[in-house]
Amino acid sequence: MDKTSEDQAFVEVHRFGWKFVILLHPKTCKVDYVLKATDSKACPATWTDDNIAVCSVIAKTINLANLCYIQDFGEDAAGMWESLAKAHQSLASRNCIYWLQRLLLARMLGDDIEPHLIKMRGHFDQLKALITTEKPLTADNIYAASLIISLPDDWMPCVASILNNTTLFCQGRCHTQGRISTPKESHG
Repeated sequence: MDKTSEDQAFVEVHRFGWKFVILLHPKTCKVDYVLKATDSKACPATWTDDNIAVCSVIAKTINLANLCYIQDFGEDAAGMWESLAKAHQSLASRNCIYWLQRLLLARMLGDDIEPHLIKMRGHFDQLKALITTEKPLTADNIYAASLIISLPDDWMPCVASILNNTTLFCQGRCHTQGRISTPKESHG
């Protein structure tokens, strides 16, 4: 799957509500209670089986790329659910910054304005799909996009790595164009 297809898939899942998709089966079967952290003594006798069933539904429903967020929880449906929610929140924030950056950096090429307007509208629609009342576009999003835009081109591989890999920690150093550099060393 190429980057554009991944972006489209993310927006589609976000637009239709990934929580709705995953919760549909457990709610229908009235076992969604296992997604709330509770004292197992207060749970019905079927809790163990219900919990395993919900774990199975989650594992079968999510994209394979998201298995890394749930694999450490074994048979803990509530832990899986919380981990997926945190991962989705982080991904939504990164994608919001990405589409804001794309919208702000778009430039018209040539004399034909129509393709430019279509491209701009596409970027806008992608950004708009990520903005909700629960997750509004914030000053922090605008600042992050502006900061990325302000960096020199040779910093973009580091920025892309950070945005695409939450486990990467740059610590002020980036591997750019075959060498290690810091902002001070590279840019005065």
